[in-house]
Amino acid sequence: MTDAFNDGGISLHELRADGGAAAVDLMLQLQASNSKLPVLRSTSLEATARGAATLCGLGAGLWSSLDELNDLWTYDRRFEPQDPLFVDLGYAAWRRALEHA
Repeated sequence: MTDAFNDGGISLHELRADGGAAAVDLMLQLQASNSKLPVLRSTSLEATARGAATLCGLGAGLWSSLDELNDLWTYDRRFEPQDPLFVDLGYAAWRRALEHA
């Protein structure tokens, strides 16, 4: 996923997580390590529904910009990338497997 953004000229500085799976610390730590980006877990695990509602509010004029909505988002934990050598070796093996698929 992060490769696709980079290939499209979009530089990511962090990933944000919400929803039921975001409650799993191990999953978020693996995402951070594999993406080499910090992963921030939303204070509200149901931020997906909240995001849809706030976009409706943006359309209705309750907020004036996406930047204003961004200021409403908070996180309760930040997962930092770990073990870059392990991640690099695993990613290289995955890319080789894709070439043979």
